[in-house]
Amino acid sequence: MEKKDALLIFGLDDNSSEKQIKDKYKVFLKMLKNNEVDNIQEITTAYNLLMGYENYDKLDPSSKSFKFRRFLFNYLSYIIIFLGLISLFVILIVPKLTEVKPDLSVSFVGSFFNLESDELEQTLYNNIEGLEKLVIEVIYLDIDTSDGEYDEAGRVKLAGLISTKEADIFIEDDENFVYLSSNEVLMPLDDIIPLLDLNIDESKLIRGRDPADGKIKIYGIDVSTNRKLMTTVYSGVIRIFSIAKETQHLDKALQASKLILEEGN
Repeated sequence: MEKKDALLIFGLDDNSSEKQIKDKYKVFLKMLKNNEVDNIQEITTAYNLLMGYENYDKLDPSSKSFKFRRFLFNYLSYIIIFLGLISLFVILIVPKLTEVKPDLSVSFVGSFFNLESDELEQTLYNNIEGLEKLVIEVIYLDIDTSDGEYDEAGRVKLAGLISTKEADIFIEDDENFVYLSSNEVLMPLDDIIPLLDLNIDESKLIRGRDPADGKIKIYGIDVSTNRKLMTTVYSGVIRIFSIAKETQHLDKALQASKLILEEGN
């Protein structure tokens, strides 16, 4: 077959682009699928000649090789999209699935800037049995601030921590204590404190009403003068210790509570 014959079959001229040839071939393949053409071998030979595929004209239309090439031609774009989605899954999702989640978190919630947590971190790692991954972090959230950027990031971070049930211990300022307790995020400590076997000053216990039964219960402990926490965040801010109501690591949270509260209260 000569090029002029191939162009005649495709109804094109010598100036036709590669895209026009491919588009016309797609039309022929659709016609083949609908049994509207019976000279597919001649069409394929013409296509290969126009595209410069020297060896393709030797392919048998009924062969697996021919059918595979035709499949790729028709569905290549879908295959590329599928492979792209797989790559995206591997890059974004797989690391999340294999990520080791912390088995204890201590979150400072409020207008805290400086966090010197090395000493506290070392104390908890050294004294809590089976502790493998500890997270100590500041969630900046100042209710009265005009700096919306910090607050917005803090709200998102706090909401994520609570919704994923990864919150264990909170050290918050008074405003955020009210916010967390009013949203039923905090665990009543009445049954927890006796387990700690600590002599905690009654004046440091902060109470609130349990919305479930209307009873007054302990939800926080004032740790503003706690010597361990004085070196962790800057002084001059009220700090209240609480435990997240839906903590998934109560045993480790209790051990950490004893270690944190045993000084300065």
